[in-house]
Amino acid sequence: MLTGDWGSGKTYQWKKALERAAKKGIRPRYAYVSLFGLASLAEVRKRITDEAISSLKLPGRTDTVGEAVEGGAIGLKPMQIMKILPVIPYLGKLEPLAQELSFATVRNAVICFDDLERAPSSLRIADVFGLASFLKEERQCRVLLVSNQKKLGDDAKGELAKYLEKVVEETVDFAPTPEEACIVALGAVPTNAGKILTERLIRLGVSNIRVISRLGVLADDLATLASGLHSDVLADLVNTLALFGVAHFIPQTDFPTTEYLLGYGSADWVRYFKNEKKQEEQTEQEKRKSDWDNVIAGYGYSETSPLDKEVFAGITSGFFRDGVVRSLCEELSQRIEGGGRKEAFNDAIHRFWWGVGDSKAAFEQLLDTTKAALELMNASEFHGVYEVLLDLQGKDAATEFLNQFIAANQDRPEALVPSDHFGEKYDPTFMATLQAETARFKEPVDLAKTLDAINFSKGWDPEDLVKIGEAKFDDIVQLLTGAKDNRLFARRLRTLLQFGERGNTAEEKNVRERTIAWLKAFAATDPISALRVRRFLPADPAPPTPGPQAALE
Repeated sequence: MLTGDWGSGKTYQWKKALERAAKKGIRPRYAYVSLFGLASLAEVRKRITDEAISSLKLPGRTDTVGEAVEGGAIGLKPMQIMKILPVIPYLGKLEPLAQELSFATVRNAVICFDDLERAPSSLRIADVFGLASFLKEERQCRVLLVSNQKKLGDDAKGELAKYLEKVVEETVDFAPTPEEACIVALGAVPTNAGKILTERLIRLGVSNIRVISRLGVLADDLATLASGLHSDVLADLVNTLALFGVAHFIPQTDFPTTEYLLGYGSADWVRYFKNEKKQEEQTEQEKRKSDWDNVIAGYGYSETSPLDKEVFAGITSGFFRDGVVRSLCEELSQRIEGGGRKEAFNDAIHRFWWGVGDSKAAFEQLLDTTKAALELMNASEFHGVYEVLLDLQGKDAATEFLNQFIAANQDRPEALVPSDHFGEKYDPTFMATLQAETARFKEPVDLAKTLDAINFSKGWDPEDLVKIGEAKFDDIVQLLTGAKDNRLFARRLRTLLQFGERGNTAEEKNVRERTIAWLKAFAATDPISALRVRRFLPADPAPPTPGPQAALE
């Protein structure tokens, strides 16, 4: 009996034994019978007969009955056909007799019973053992039983324990290591993708040869899609393939599910806070997810990207969407390549300020790596190199390099704004040049949207107050006269009249004064207009009350 987990290579070893025999010119008479789906011992005997007869060698020929049937029996002479008729089951009423006669020919053969754990309940393991014992003792056959004992039902386990020592002479537990399984599935000299996959699966402790083989095919497909790109792209793809492949093909309670992996991200702060709970305070589900997080972290996986999701879709469907995967791979390759250039810049600037080697070489390396990473850095990072050039080569060289930085970041105007979070000091010329450049990118203020966003009773953005305060008042008047809805007009007017109460700057307070002046001018046009806007105008301050002396005078 050969035992082992599913996918550990038990059936594979049977097939390899036949291949090795064929290469040596040995053509044994054999029968391979999977018990999966066979409901009775009679069906098992019939399957043995069919398989054994198929392996019979035809008289005067080098092929077998099975091979001849597959080839159409072309060239068989009538007498040769007559010789094999006794071992071919008859049709109709003679079929049961023919089956028994045919089964009588099963002698001196190698018989393999596979999938004992998948046999239906109507086929008892005790009966299979009895047939195996009969074939060995009475028909001089050699019998191999293949089973995953962990998956046997309770009744089957009881029968196995009862008859195992009486029937089975030798039990071999087939449990290849992940290293051995990868060699079997991917070859002793795997492809480049196979090498990466081997390393990942060994790290995950996977020894299921069937799963490794399937993932190996997918890994080679990914290698084709990532050809010509940065080498780390393929490593990233196969890293995801192994993790999601194990979760999909070998689901385990102590391994993350595919659903959990699909939503996994480094910014999931809720998950980290939950993990901070004391172990005794965690629910069973929280403990399980905490264990999954440890597995994922130990594997070196950070977060699930759109490309990772495409890899998983390929695992479930058996093929990848070539165009989508290739496009995402190209984007990843650019990010990886850009990250390498940025890292080279960081190394160069560290070497320049902290190294004691060749100063000229360090300076040239700083300039070269900066030029290579101009479109990847921000103004604050570039300023350090600008100051070095300013000190060593003068204003013209520094200005020329600054212009190169600006040209490289026309699509990233935010990179041209130096940070002031920590009170950084910048060269005046440097700041003036960048401010002039960013002014070109400044979007025009949408005054209507800005004014409507201000609600002094609920909340407001102080920058919106500044924008309204700096705007031309004629443009603000257009927001009032152009309001299509009377309620919108009233809301905007009330907001403008509150500026003097809420605003901090002279410009903001001036908004209220200009609004009141506009209302008074409108009221002065005719009595009806005065009546209409009177409710919006603030009451004029009362004149001071004269004192006693003033009254006498």
